Amino acid sequence: MLNKIFLNVFLYPLLIIWTSFAIAIGLPISLVARIFIPNATGKLTRLLIWLYGKGCLKIVSIFVPIKLEISNPKTLKPPCIIVANHLSFFDVYLMALLPFSNVIFVVRDWPFKIWFYAPFMHLAQYLNTEKLDLDQTISQAQYYLNQNCALCFFPEAHRSRTGELGRFYTGAFKIAKQTNVPIIPFCIQGTNIFLRPGSIWFERHPIKVKILSPVLPSQFSSYIEMRKQVKKIIQLTLQKIEKA
Repeated sequence: MLNKIFLNVFLYPLLIIWTSFAIAIGLPISLVARIFIPNATGKLTRLLIWLYGKGCLKIVSIFVPIKLEISNPKTLKPPCIIVANHLSFFDVYLMALLPFSNVIFVVRDWPFKIWFYAPFMHLAQYLNTEKLDLDQTISQAQYYLNQNCALCFFPEAHRSRTGELGRFYTGAFKIAKQTNVPIIPFCIQGTNIFLRPGSIWFERHPIKVKILSPVLPSQFSSYIEMRKQVKKIIQLTLQKIEKA
């Protein structure tokens, strides 16, 4: 209990200071870019978000170990589709572990309602799946993949309350098949204890991430088959991480 109190007493102020600094610096930069270099605003904002995430992870790693393993670093590059299991609000910060910043999140509506994130999400051109139908989402996704972006999906759509993988929705896999862009499985373990769903308190628990080799759409006859295989790969990887 004392460890938990110590962690929150020190970690929260550091994250608040860093977040305040990032907003104070990043938002004016993005807004000025929107006026003078509108075509580059999205990419610049995504870079700023990536740098902010890296800063958050540096702060967290002072208190909690964050272990990253990349199966094949040479193949980890956009355009691609990142598919991650979802355990905690903190999962989005782990995307700063990627070696590139040009990532567009494809998410539900509620993060767009967080006042200090919403302006950056709009400027970064993130896709809101509750404002777009499937055809619109696919069309937007194809456009950004052609711009050499990566798309990030949490195909369960919700955080797992049990730590077990939930149902995978088909959007990411349908886009992968239509665009012939590889899927990168992004496996997360430990964030459901570090920051439990429904809790605001951090707990001292190691976080482990394994980024796997690309899964190629050409290996599958349908996006349904691809969805099943990617889920199986992530599930087996999480089991291995837990036993390690």
